[in-house]
Amino acid sequence: MHAGRLRDQVTFQTATQSEGAGGQPLVSWADYRTLWANVHPKGMKEKETSGKPEAQTEWIVETRYDSGLNQQMRVVFGSHTFQIVGFTWDKYKRWMFFTCLEAA
Repeated sequence: MHAGRLRDQVTFQTATQSEGAGGQPLVSWADYRTLWANVHPKGMKEKETSGKPEAQTEWIVETRYDSGLNQQMRVVFGSHTFQIVGFTWDKYKRWMFFTCLEAA
């Protein structure tokens, strides 16, 4: 991966839980860090929801290594919001590779 391929800006967000007026849990998202990345679709997955199949797009987000990023975060890329389903890094800890599903 060359730094010149990092042409997309993405924002990693962290979740915080609070309690709503009726006692129900509320989740809100706050920006953690905005980074340059290479974002590209990997393929399609099919998931069954309420007895009918639903297609989901799987995405790869490649960025520089950052030890503060984790799987409990989500990624915002333009009008897309991605759920992180897994990640890895190269052996020198220079690059991170996130596998994401686009949130419905």
